[in-house]
Amino acid sequence: MRRILFPALCLLGALTAVPPAVAQEAAPSVGLVFRGIESVSEPDLQRAEALAEFGHPNELWRVRAMMAVKRGDLDGAVERLQMAARYADKLSQHSLALLYWHGIGVEKNPALAYAWSELAAERGYPTLERSRAAIWARLDADERAKASTFGPGLRAEYGDAVAKPRMEREMVLARTSRTGSRLGSSINQVQVGSASGRRVAHQDSYYAEHRWDAETYWAGEDRVWKGKVIIGDSETVTTAGPDAEAGSEDND
Repeated sequence: MRRILFPALCLLGALTAVPPAVAQEAAPSVGLVFRGIESVSEPDLQRAEALAEFGHPNELWRVRAMMAVKRGDLDGAVERLQMAARYADKLSQHSLALLYWHGIGVEKNPALAYAWSELAAERGYPTLERSRAAIWARLDADERAKASTFGPGLRAEYGDAVAKPRMEREMVLARTSRTGSRLGSSINQVQVGSASGRRVAHQDSYYAEHRWDAETYWAGEDRVWKGKVIIGDSETVTTAGPDAEAGSEDND
C-alpha cells in the first residue's frame, strides 16, 4: 500500500530544525536548521513547487526557500522564509528563529530568534513550544527585555490573526480562478506556469478537497504537528509527528 503524507506540510521532515538546546554551536551550518536537506532531490522540490503553485503560498515559499538553500543562496532563503511566514507557515517562522539563533545567513540575534520562536509556537505545537522554551532559557536579562520589543511587530505582520486570513484569501482566489475540471476528464496531470517555468502536478493531489477547504487544511497541519499524520485518501490517522519521513513510502 502506498502511503502519502498530508501535503500541507510537504517535505516537513527535511525542514524540521534541530532544537537549539541540543544543536552544536561551533561552526554553525545550514544543516542545523534544514536537517537532511541534502537528501531532498531537485525533482522532489519541483513536484512540491508545482503542487503549491497556486493558492498555497505558505508551501510555495517554503519550498523555494529550500531550493535557495540547496544552491547556496542563504539571503534568498531568508527572504523566501519570510514570505512563507506571512501566510501562517509555522515551520518557516521556526526556521527563521533558528537562523537568527545560530547566525546562519543573518546576523546572530538571540532576542529576535526568541520573538520568532514565540510566534511559531502560538498554536501550542509541542515541538515548537520546546524550541521556544529552550531559547528563552538561554537568554540573559537584557536579551529577554529586547525580545519583548520585537514581539508586537512580528505578531502584527505574521501572527495567525492576520496571516491565516491572508492565506485563506489566496486559497479562495486560486480556487475560483483555476482552470480545468475533474468532470469528464481523463487527464491525470495539471500543468501550472510561473516565472520559474512550467511544472506538472498530479491532478488528484492538486484538486484534493483538503487542499482547498481552509478548516480542513489547518486541521491537517494541527494533526501533523501534534503527532498525527493523515495517510492516503481514506484519511486514516497514524501516530507520527513532525520528524516523520516526508513525501511517501511504499509498504508491501
